[in-house]
Amino acid sequence: MSLLALSRMREAAGDTQGADQALRQAVDAGDADALMELSARCHKGGNLVEAERFARRAEGAGHLEGAAQVARVLISAGDPAGAERILLPTVDAGNPEALLQLIFTRNEAGDYEGAAQLAQQASHDDNIALTAWEELIEWHVACAKLEQAEQFAAQAADFGYPRFLTQLAQARRRAGDVERAEQLAQQAEDSGCPDALLVLALIRWATGDPKGADVFVQRAVEAGSPQGLFEGALAAGEAGDPEQAVRLAHRAADAGYAGAVAQLARHLEEAGYQGGELVAQEAGKAEPDLAALLGLADIRERAGDHAAAERLARQAVDAGTIAPLAYRLWPHGLDADGTPLPPW
Repeated sequence: MSLLALSRMREAAGDTQGADQALRQAVDAGDADALMELSARCHKGGNLVEAERFARRAEGAGHLEGAAQVARVLISAGDPAGAERILLPTVDAGNPEALLQLIFTRNEAGDYEGAAQLAQQASHDDNIALTAWEELIEWHVACAKLEQAEQFAAQAADFGYPRFLTQLAQARRRAGDVERAEQLAQQAEDSGCPDALLVLALIRWATGDPKGADVFVQRAVEAGSPQGLFEGALAAGEAGDPEQAVRLAHRAADAGYAGAVAQLARHLEEAGYQGGELVAQEAGKAEPDLAALLGLADIRERAGDHAAAERLARQAVDAGTIAPLAYRLWPHGLDADGTPLPPW
């Protein structure tokens, strides 16, 4: 076990003194991760001199985020120019963490054009580019600078990331600015984001045009939007077609909507529609959806339908899972034939 791991283990156990001792030993041994952790602690505690010293040592020890940490400390000390001087050589050397920090440094200094140019340069790496655009946009939204956030979102869309326009369209819609929400959603859809169709659907519903809303939902389903597919599954389930609901929920899950079938079953059950259990059973024909079965079992148990809860829980147990509900129903376990075991 490394000294840093030992420090974290002692801290988790409440041994603060032992944790600090192990961390200092790791730092003395030149552990780059330990140096970064100590720098972060000093930074959080306001000791910027020590925070910078340990961050520079971490950078010298080869830590990927060392330069970025030095820059963060310098920014806190009121030296953004010094932060940029530290970051530029590391960015030129291809360090992604330094690139992200330089983007945020320029943004916070008011150099929005420079921040956007760097974010565009990061487009060769989806993870870096997405993180950069997302944090830039969120920062401006948090500062109530929506126009700048929208400008960044439009630039991100030009480089293949239209989802931020959809998010801002939702924000505008919730704020009551329907006209601007529709403009942004249309821009996002034109840029290739099918989820924007659902924003347009919500706007139609809110303005008393349910038929227009249905058209947009259907277009989202046809475009393979995960959220659109899930909305289609809900509509099918509420219309009494659990087989179609399950098909669409599975397509939503395949497209990236985690837990779609389980959420569909719970929604139908909690909203009072017939079909929640049918959805779980349909989903389980090929392979049991344990989350759906257990979610429904909990709902039935809370509603006082103990027989249904036990039936669903047994299906989940038969499929190979044990959940808290099963322990409540059968605290001593089940025999091989499914009979509840008595206490010892």
